[in-house]
Amino acid sequence: MEREMSFRTEMGFYYYFYKTLINSPDFYTGLNLIMKNNVIEYPDTINALERFNIYPEVLISTAYKAYIAVTNYFGIKNKECWFINRGDLPPIESCEGLGDAAYFYVNVVWIFSGVTCTRVQWTPPLRESFGYPAFLMQMFLVSKILQNNVTTYKYIQMSLITSIFIIFWQFAPFALTTQLLSIFGLYLILAVDAETMKKYLFSLAVGVFISFILLFHNQMLMTSTLIAAIPAAYVVVCLEDVIKRLKYYLLILMVQIILFIAIAVITIKSLSFGNQDAHIWNLLRAKFTNYSDFHTSLYICAPEFDFLQIQSIWDLTTTLLLPSAIFTAVVVIGLIIHREYWRKQILHKPRHSNCEDCEILYNIVQLCAFAVMAVLIMRLKLFLTPHLCILSSLLTYKKFFHFDRFKKVYLAIMIGFMALMSVQGIRNIKSELEIVGEYSNPSMEDLFLWINKNTHPKASFAGPMSVMANLMLSTNRPVVNHPHYEDYKLRERTKQIYTMFSRKPLDQVHKTLRSLKVKYAILDYQWCYRGSRSGCSMLDVWDREDVNRIGHVPVCDQIRTNPGSFNIVFKNDMYVVIEITKE
Repeated sequence: MEREMSFRTEMGFYYYFYKTLINSPDFYTGLNLIMKNNVIEYPDTINALERFNIYPEVLISTAYKAYIAVTNYFGIKNKECWFINRGDLPPIESCEGLGDAAYFYVNVVWIFSGVTCTRVQWTPPLRESFGYPAFLMQMFLVSKILQNNVTTYKYIQMSLITSIFIIFWQFAPFALTTQLLSIFGLYLILAVDAETMKKYLFSLAVGVFISFILLFHNQMLMTSTLIAAIPAAYVVVCLEDVIKRLKYYLLILMVQIILFIAIAVITIKSLSFGNQDAHIWNLLRAKFTNYSDFHTSLYICAPEFDFLQIQSIWDLTTTLLLPSAIFTAVVVIGLIIHREYWRKQILHKPRHSNCEDCEILYNIVQLCAFAVMAVLIMRLKLFLTPHLCILSSLLTYKKFFHFDRFKKVYLAIMIGFMALMSVQGIRNIKSELEIVGEYSNPSMEDLFLWINKNTHPKASFAGPMSVMANLMLSTNRPVVNHPHYEDYKLRERTKQIYTMFSRKPLDQVHKTLRSLKVKYAILDYQWCYRGSRSGCSMLDVWDREDVNRIGHVPVCDQIRTNPGSFNIVFKNDMYVVIEITKE
């Protein structure tokens, strides 16, 4: 249990599916358990493959079972285990080797993320660990496509890797939208020709269609901005000859932009039957206005969804990564403009091919999009840092930086520059390697041991999202809410459950939990009064949401002093379990 608990919050959520699959007697039984699952959103039965982008867990569990079968057949020892004495706590077994399920899982993650700069060391099971490497490959293929005279095979490859990216990560449609807008922007400034644009859009649409089938008609994908942007861009490109009759470039540009926005908005309005992406737009709205609602408050109070910190920018600067990327971008854009003269070409003759070095222009524009994303939401800097590295590598690209007479001098400058970059880089690596520790949460372990011993295997639980993910993983009890906050129905359900941390009347909270078929609710007293920062406790969030109840006694205090219809059945230094009685 202790090993499973170390996969905290949303991570324990994904590991649950892997655990279910490897513990099943065969592949089809395990697949049936996750495709007809009534544990994760009790009392509903859902198809987890459709909702949660868990194909990585399906693939890793299949590989794990194959590995175990092969090593057992040949009598190969695949792990070493020992028991750890923990004093007052019961001893636990710890294992090393690929024969251990958790060890195998994280090693696959290390393979996927070994060449990228992400926060994988802290959050291995998150979707970005699998999705971002696929996105890197997809952007590489797009860069190849933007070169002239590429074969159809490259477009097929792009469609396939696009579908893999989408089925691996629910954020993929949004990331691909930034890519589409980047390339469409190059089309508008006449750097990409219409034929290439059409082939790119068609390949992208094929990848989306494949993933749509594999995700069993996923609603979040169907109502994403990507679904609206593809047809909008395609219509604009197809109408190029008609629009160009306006003759004046600025007028043509204005009509194309207006037409794109109009078609995209109409498509979004016609497809948005679930408001799946509403929380994203509300989050951005809240960052620039006084707008606030319950869900955006939860996001904004999480540090990873805050604006990019000045310290992060300083860290990128001290390693010389940010300055080198900016310098490279400015020089390369200047040289491309100087060589292409594409502005003049557009005005006087039609385009027959992409501009030379168009793929580099795309990566610069894409980097700008990633920079905006990172500044707005700190968590998204995982896109920014690797692309800064990619762009900085152009400093050694002879096509832009070549000095025939001073070749050795320039080589020496580059070596010296890399040496300067490594000064802070080595310090950063040493700092990371010095972080040594272990995960321990005796209070949560005590809670789960009690649940396993004293509650029915089908008893349903509700509570803080982070606790629910671990509870589901460690006890296999049905949970009514969980950390996958992207689904709008689940967001509203979680809001109802979180009335436990509000100031609402006790009988109203009891009625709400009963209507959700909750048997036991878990209170974390830290959630009642403390937050990650000022104004971010659950009471603060509810006071902004439920202004009329400000000043009333919090539900936490009411349960502590006079639980009424709630029956307290367990309590330790951190958690309280209350039984939801019928009366």
